[in-house]
Amino acid sequence: MLRYITLLTAILVVSNLRLNAQDTLIGYQSKAFKSLDVNVGLGFYAPLYSPIPLTFVYQQNIKPGFSFLVFSQLGIMSKTDMYLNMTYKMVNWIEGGGIGTSVGNTIFNIGFHAIVGGRFYFSEYRAINSELYHNPIVITRKLMPELGVLLNMKVGKKKIYFSSQLYASLYPFKNILENFHNYSIGIGYKF
Repeated sequence: MLRYITLLTAILVVSNLRLNAQDTLIGYQSKAFKSLDVNVGLGFYAPLYSPIPLTFVYQQNIKPGFSFLVFSQLGIMSKTDMYLNMTYKMVNWIEGGGIGTSVGNTIFNIGFHAIVGGRFYFSEYRAINSELYHNPIVITRKLMPELGVLLNMKVGKKKIYFSSQLYASLYPFKNILENFHNYSIGIGYKF
């Protein structure tokens, strides 16, 4: 009998907390939901030259379960490789927008978004010992389209919450395994 009373009490307490949370907080699924996420993470571009990306995502729900977002990511890296006698600098900047869907409740939410935009890529290789090379500097600048998929997870029920993102770049299709993919964690703020 004591087990049934404990179970009934637990159900009543949890349901009461759930109702209070829905009355006082803007849920991830509501139409009024707007947020800004700031994340930093790990890039999976190449084992030697992987920049640490800084990601900004603004998300706004169009209707419950359907949202658009603005995606901005910047990865900067500078490295000196004494074994190869060269320095390496790289800038990888992505700007885009996307639409997608999200599932979850007021505490936990996972969103799946398709991203379309542009990417600016800059790299500079410079040989330290220029007597060995005819041209000791190689500079690459490229502006190209960007197509990707963003898996966005939010955990928390206050104005500030925990955010985690997994971004997979799909373009160019022939080098999909060598494209710049990354995982990042950070914080977000609900407006």
